[in-house]
Amino acid sequence: MRNVIKNLSLSKKLTAIVLLFLLGLGAYVGKFHIVPAMKKAALTVWLNTPTELTIYEKNNHDDFSKTVIPLPQESGYLIAVYKDQHKLKLFRNNELVKEYDVNVRRELEDRKVWEDGQTPEGIFYIETMDKVSDPPWSRWIRLNTMEKARALYSDAYTDGIQLINSFEAHYGALDSDKKIRQFNQLHPSQNMLRGVGIHGGGFSLYHEWVEGCVALSDENVIELFDILKDSENGGIGIKVVIQD
Repeated sequence: MRNVIKNLSLSKKLTAIVLLFLLGLGAYVGKFHIVPAMKKAALTVWLNTPTELTIYEKNNHDDFSKTVIPLPQESGYLIAVYKDQHKLKLFRNNELVKEYDVNVRRELEDRKVWEDGQTPEGIFYIETMDKVSDPPWSRWIRLNTMEKARALYSDAYTDGIQLINSFEAHYGALDSDKKIRQFNQLHPSQNMLRGVGIHGGGFSLYHEWVEGCVALSDENVIELFDILKDSENGGIGIKVVIQD
């Protein structure tokens, strides 16, 4: 991989390095939305197989050059959610083992603030797994969205960073869902993103009823939950990639 990157143009090198860092040298299937600065550089990135990253770079003649970079294989389970397809795919050792219909929210490009209710895009990890009856979701797989929450809050509000720093100075690190609840109680008009996960409650082909989460039918979420529970660490720490 080092030799492949060495031969890339500077813009491609930077793109490859940043993406590999963000992905934790992992891989997933589908389109990855790159940051605005990269879009301005006319770069489009696809991770269209579990083991390859493909970079298309637009030149002055509106043609595209293509560079393929091999990626280390992803071991264990990986969940990929495709918002545009309304699909959740479960991979194990790069092999597709299950595919489910899901409800998400995707009217906007990505989640910007708490109030917009969009399903956030990015790379997350399973934080907790629980059986639930209230709300009637059957199963609740909570995702750790702390990094995303802090970034969104800092971008959405001019005093966002100041409020976060002030909270942490008084109450300690803002590093758990419990702490975000406390933070939101102190700032009810400027809530921070929290409570995003995968749950049951029913899949509807015509109604996106969720407020940022990923919803499956009760039967499917129970099956997914049981598969993950039988894995190493009971499913905790499994990577979840959400993309449009």
